[in-house]
Amino acid sequence: DIAAAQVEPAPVIGAADMDPWADSLPHTAMGQYLEDQIRAVAAPIVGEEQAKLLSLRVVSSRDCVTRYEPRIKRWIQAQRRACGAAYEGKSLPSEFPCRSKTVLLFQRIDGVDVILFVLYVQEYGRNCPPPNTSKVYIS
Repeated sequence: DIAAAQVEPAPVIGAADMDPWADSLPHTAMGQYLEDQIRAVAAPIVGEEQAKLLSLRVVSSRDCVTRYEPRIKRWIQAQRRACGAAYEGKSLPSEFPCRSKTVLLFQRIDGVDVILFVLYVQEYGRNCPPPNTSKVYIS
């Protein structure tokens, strides 16, 4: 649930403090959980040492608002009119509050961290109007 989640601000890192490795990026609770699960699944397949070379980080987590583009809104309104009484009197929300996250999976290969996988997530909470109420979209 987005409303109940506690978001901790990312620590401010100066250029002098930067370590060039993915595993030096700050952890989040979700990121640590996912990294542990991925390593546990990978270890029997690739070995414990290779599994330790995997790092997962949530590199972005921000509140945002999704809005319909005018062309899409016109299309949805036309579809609703075609359905007749089913949507009569129901308004079409113009925006949907959400939390957007970006998750990266790295593997250290020959001393270089390589991005293996990128996951984009949009989480819509209970305060979001239908049809996105309490939905999660992944790409």
